[in-house]
Amino acid sequence: MIKLFISHSSLDLVVIEPLVELLKNAIDLPAREIRCTSLDGYRLPAGADMDELVRTEVQDAHIFIGLISRASVGSMYVAFELGARWGLRKPLIPLLAPGASTRLLGGPLMGLNALRLDSVSQIHQLVSELARELGKTPVSAAVYQKYIDSILSASVSKPETSTFQGQSNSQIEQSPRRGTETSQSVDQELERLISDLSDPSADPHDHNYIGPALLKARRFGKKAGLSERFFRSLDVLIGDIDEMRTSVTYPAPAHISVKDTEILLEELEALRSTDVEVQ
Repeated sequence: MIKLFISHSSLDLVVIEPLVELLKNAIDLPAREIRCTSLDGYRLPAGADMDELVRTEVQDAHIFIGLISRASVGSMYVAFELGARWGLRKPLIPLLAPGASTRLLGGPLMGLNALRLDSVSQIHQLVSELARELGKTPVSAAVYQKYIDSILSASVSKPETSTFQGQSNSQIEQSPRRGTETSQSVDQELERLISDLSDPSADPHDHNYIGPALLKARRFGKKAGLSERFFRSLDVLIGDIDEMRTSVTYPAPAHISVKDTEILLEELEALRSTDVEVQ
């Protein structure tokens, strides 16, 4: 029986992988009792009725964790999993991914106390509370410290900016100047990213192609301090990808949003003539 179900976006594996290893090792939880559908060793069984099994495990899992990130709030599957668990009135633990804003906690999630994965004390709180719920005793923190370090390393280096809550575009923080010692590698990364997003030979319906490009866009956007407009369009595209991933149940979008792809390219192209610092 699955004791721990982790709802997440497949684009957040950089956080999910150390999180699962942390919980497995910290409270001695067998892999067979953890469900994390995007992670090898924790996926659904081959040949399983995917929708029915997920529905059952969301309902029956002793502990349900929802990883809240920019990617997951745009995922249809995550929305259904969170909604199903919330409707059951069973324990639901929202975890904010490293660097994620509390603004992502919309709807019923606003009424739940969320823990942050970029806070060491709150990670230890998570381990302690899960162990208590499962009737287990946590091992020494030294045993799983490396997994905490891996989770923390996924944190963004600067806080997110927003045009919400009365902020205008002109109030968004501008990026500082870039030092010449990093300019060559940054320019190369920028050119590769633009090429990936605008490659006319790539099939825009192929989420195996566009997914890695969007991951690179997110990392680059955070380092370069790009505007909220960039990340809103990125969220739309990530949502399209997740709908494609779940198209067995939910019809895939007719196409990847052309408008939002153009916005990403527009902002990235602007960097070609702007000396921004990548942190």
